Amino acid sequence: SSDLSRARATAEIVARALGLTLGRVDADLRERAFGCFEGLTREECSARYPDEWASYATDPHRIPPGGEDHDSLIERMRRGVLRAATALPSPVLAIGHGGAIRALVGALRGARTGPVANGAGYRFAIEGGRFVAIEPFDS
Repeated sequence: SSDLSRARATAEIVARALGLTLGRVDADLRERAFGCFEGLTREECSARYPDEWASYATDPHRIPPGGEDHDSLIERMRRGVLRAATALPSPVLAIGHGGAIRALVGALRGARTGPVANGAGYRFAIEGGRFVAIEPFDS
């Protein structure tokens, strides 16, 4: 699980329901860092950082000051998922955040993907430390 409280709480609920314990907590599974926008609503971002918000709102590829770039996010998520897959017995259920999952899925598929709804998921097949397949997870 991500070490952030919402994902960790979700992972603990799922683990209890499955009769398991939480296997590991990993900061690499966190949501993207948004720098000066972290923890703020859109309205608060616009009010506190009007120039930075206007730039970001015009082009979301522009990183807010102190924020994490897209490639770093993808590499961090890739590392976290691979580490969980190699450190824990298979199958592994990793709990993360929609934006970060979306970025990883898009990078692995080579195409942008839509938003990831709460509770939605993807099944990753990993062989030899490489992602070999990805598909939506149906509950």
